[in-house]
Amino acid sequence: MKEDFIEENDLRMSKDRTILYGYSGEGGTRLDVPASIVEIAPRAFEGISSLQEVSLNEGLQCIGDYAFACTSIAKVRLPSTVKELGVCCFTVDDLFIDYFEPCHYAKMEVDKDSNHLRSDGQCIYKRREDNTEELLLCYNSQIATYEVSDNTVCIRKYAFLGCSKLKDIKLGTGVKWIEENVFRDCGLERLYIPANVQELSNVPFLTYWTKSGERYRISLHIDPENPYYFNVGWVIYKRENDGDTLLSCSSNETIITVQDGTTTIGEQAFAECSELEKVLLPNTVKTIKRGAFRLCESLNTIIALDDPRSDWQGLALPSSIETVEEYAFSGCNMKDV
Repeated sequence: MKEDFIEENDLRMSKDRTILYGYSGEGGTRLDVPASIVEIAPRAFEGISSLQEVSLNEGLQCIGDYAFACTSIAKVRLPSTVKELGVCCFTVDDLFIDYFEPCHYAKMEVDKDSNHLRSDGQCIYKRREDNTEELLLCYNSQIATYEVSDNTVCIRKYAFLGCSKLKDIKLGTGVKWIEENVFRDCGLERLYIPANVQELSNVPFLTYWTKSGERYRISLHIDPENPYYFNVGWVIYKRENDGDTLLSCSSNETIITVQDGTTTIGEQAFAECSELEKVLLPNTVKTIKRGAFRLCESLNTIIALDDPRSDWQGLALPSSIETVEEYAFSGCNMKDV
């Protein structure tokens, strides 16, 4: 079987010399990307700590996920031709090792003639054909507050990863989509979701464990005029055509009453709510998704809202339940079923 790449000048490239896959030998301290390269593949130079400088060629269009993650590059200039930046493409830290440790990016400069990207000195934005923008990443991990431009329609995944000092952020009035893990390992204390937001991916990003063993929660408030989502305290719901889906609970309360009209308990919705002891379900719930109550170590009772056995402990699902997916109650403390 023939190889689908070539090795030239210690670099591994596609046969047409348009995609750069990484070093074919040991890494050096400086990399000059060949003029023919259009794309740098995901993880191409990840973990090469000796790499301190990179010169990107005019004509380069795409830099893949983690392409230069965990290198020693302190500063990089993005040519005017670059259209796409992958997740964590220029970070200088090991990722996801310690919570609340800053995820340092290289200082990033966008060519002034670029029609595809722009920088405001804190974040990199991608320009769209309809004159709106997507927020790709924040490369200043020291920011404490930030205001997303009103022209922004999407915040891409991991955009504010590791901004451990970020305490307050204002989302622009144009934001419609917030992708997964946008605020992972941030210091956010509160997050306000405007009425225009249509998609919140992986809402459990609002709660996670700190390295000291405490559960960190971001207080989320959804505009009452939002037609897609609403919150009741620390519990977040999504409005669906056939009923509401409970997406996430980050409450430290011991008893939670699920809203009437809820038809689905979402995947990982209550996962690791270690203080939770009792959940009351309405007779509208039909589906409990995978891992919904996973590792709720204190949870000893899930019972129908109208069940007369108010003092009973155990699992007694409403008669409306049609589907319970795997690991829904894994790690719970319920004895009677």
